[in-house]
Amino acid sequence: MIKLFSTKTITGNPYDAMDTTFISIFSYFNKEEAVYYSEAPEDFQEIGAIKKIKLRFKNQFLRILEKAFLMRRLKPDYLFGYGGFAELPFVFLKPKSIKYIINFHSILVRRGDSDWPVRTPWFLRSYLFKKADIIVVISKAARKTILDYFPQKRVELVYSGVNLDEFISRNFDREYLKKKFDIKFNQPLVIYIGTLQSRKRPDVFIEIARRYQKANFLMVGRGDQKFLEAAKDLLNLKYIEKMERDDIAKLFASADVLLFPSINEPYGLVIVEAMASGMPVIVSASGAFPELVKDGEDGFLIPVAENEIDHFIFALDKIIDNKNLWEKLSQHAVRNVKRFSWENTAKGYKDILLIKNFR
Repeated sequence: MIKLFSTKTITGNPYDAMDTTFISIFSYFNKEEAVYYSEAPEDFQEIGAIKKIKLRFKNQFLRILEKAFLMRRLKPDYLFGYGGFAELPFVFLKPKSIKYIINFHSILVRRGDSDWPVRTPWFLRSYLFKKADIIVVISKAARKTILDYFPQKRVELVYSGVNLDEFISRNFDREYLKKKFDIKFNQPLVIYIGTLQSRKRPDVFIEIARRYQKANFLMVGRGDQKFLEAAKDLLNLKYIEKMERDDIAKLFASADVLLFPSINEPYGLVIVEAMASGMPVIVSASGAFPELVKDGEDGFLIPVAENEIDHFIFALDKIIDNKNLWEKLSQHAVRNVKRFSWENTAKGYKDILLIKNFR
């Protein structure tokens, strides 16, 4: 049996993607295979290999130190982190026998090199990555950004998962969505789900809505409201700041197309959730999206170029005007997305931790 000690606290927040990932992965491990020590809310129910740890101090700094010394006492095989600033005390205090794993769910860039948000100063990020024994990433695109800076590092690829029981076509319920959110289905519905920020390019989605009057468009997500200024006069576009996960599952099963022009994404959970729900997707051929979407099978990949809006509209028109094509793309999406099950993600981690066993 292996022991892992997590630097990240389980939040219980369904919008915390890393939280969802770790809970999903270690629910597939049994207690004979591993124990995963993590701080968690009082009402969190232990599942699989997850074991709650309790801390006495209320002060955040003292809690970090208490947790770091608890790590030393428990003597885990692996320190399980994410490469953030708060991991420094654990890396400083851990014995050499404990291997440090960074689970990196982002792309690696220096501040100023990209419009990707960078919070941890580069000298600290670089220190942590150099100290890591293993770095686990969620896409080939993410792996490349790490190897560009640290070509000698051991970087393992394990794709993140999707809940195939939660995101299903049977969640179709347009009447519910009409009543609760006043969403109109009198025309085909094209959706965008993501934060409103430059990298995700909500402005491109809004411009497509302006040019394409044969469909209704819906944007869901928090962020910079300035993007919505360009949509004030659009009668075919609706904005909702927040929806619960159950409602998003219904939306995926009830809408017609997910159109997501975001670039440089390290993964794209919204893409695989839409596909699992049987919805064709039209996305930028950027970041990890070409690894998730088979162009012409599950949906369409649009190259990032000057005339890309024309290509987005052309692909959208093809899907909306051809019911047979929509059905074909939908069926392929549901079938192909099964490779991203949480069970397969857990198998990937088991291969790294139990079989390759880097101790």
